[in-house]
Amino acid sequence: MTERLSSLLHDEATALAVPPPAADRVLAQGRALQRRRRTTLAVAFAAVVVLVAGVTVGAVVGDRSDDQLQPAGPADQKAYVEKGAWATGDEVHIGNHVVTVPHVGLLSYTSVGVLVWSPRFTKKPAPDNIRSVTILVTPDGKTHPIDHPGITRLGAAPASDPTSPYIAYTRQSAGSKASELVVINLLTGREQVVSTPAAQRDEYRIGQAALDGDVVIYTGTEDERVQVDWRTGRQLPLNDSHGMIIARGGYQQGRGLASYMGEGRWEVWSAVDDELLLSVTVRSAAYDVGASLSPNGKYLAVPNGRKGIRVYRVDTGDFVLLGGDRDVSEYGWTPDGHLVGKKYLQQRSEVETCDPDTGKCTGTGIEVTPQVRLVQGAQGLPV
Repeated sequence: MTERLSSLLHDEATALAVPPPAADRVLAQGRALQRRRRTTLAVAFAAVVVLVAGVTVGAVVGDRSDDQLQPAGPADQKAYVEKGAWATGDEVHIGNHVVTVPHVGLLSYTSVGVLVWSPRFTKKPAPDNIRSVTILVTPDGKTHPIDHPGITRLGAAPASDPTSPYIAYTRQSAGSKASELVVINLLTGREQVVSTPAAQRDEYRIGQAALDGDVVIYTGTEDERVQVDWRTGRQLPLNDSHGMIIARGGYQQGRGLASYMGEGRWEVWSAVDDELLLSVTVRSAAYDVGASLSPNGKYLAVPNGRKGIRVYRVDTGDFVLLGGDRDVSEYGWTPDGHLVGKKYLQQRSEVETCDPDTGKCTGTGIEVTPQVRLVQGAQGLPV
């Protein structure tokens, strides 16, 4: 009886007219499933999960999928987000680890670790007299050299985003004096050449770029700034009327920082809709040292007269005061927006982190000499 029933059900199912599924829907679902499988740890304050999308546009010329980067564990990632990274001498302090990296230059955050960029001069004639070394230091204290064609000749550090595993830079095109925009996925080693309006032809300026999510801003052939969606190669409108500059961190999470010489005024603008988010004026002889926008775009640090630092919350305009001998130029940031630096600049002093909401500073227990390298936010310099 059971076999007979099974046979009847099978015959009925075979006779049903089932329309074939739409091919585009199947492909879309397949891509969605593929993206879900690529979920990895990333910076999102204490929650550190980010969806890493696959590269779908442009020419992938460097696939190292057989040697993919393994994200750090939750404990190391949490320490990295909260404590950040800084360096003294050849020692890079990241989260709970200390790593030796020779000739530390600039430091910048990615979601999978801090990028250490170090320019080294050679005896060759310009522009070949600069050899840049770029190393990723992951939150678990491991080092990973970034070795891609053209990256060793950068005259500026690759652009990075603290919430993203990607970095961007421009390099000279093979067999051409023109430059091309390149985006690298640090998790996979994959390299994407983006089809964009021609990048800067001046070899001395190769590498001038800023990365913010899917957007890269770089210097074009006529010395103008160009903004593109690197995933599609589509050029986007860029409002450059506020004197915003591409320096160190560049734009932060869709927000740009402008400053005005002689006025002691700093403004934070939305790079998306050109909305003024915060305007701060501090009358002080020290205003020309600049201001600093946190990597998460939430806080602005400016000088407080001749002493101390005011830390403003961009969304509300509220601020806290970090008094004493603290100076904006000598403080960097952690990925979650805490300040990190030294209270006393010209002498041996303890490195501390400061809460931008309460103004409370906590010592790390590590004393260092005046030479400390920090991760700076977007810089607001006089224009």
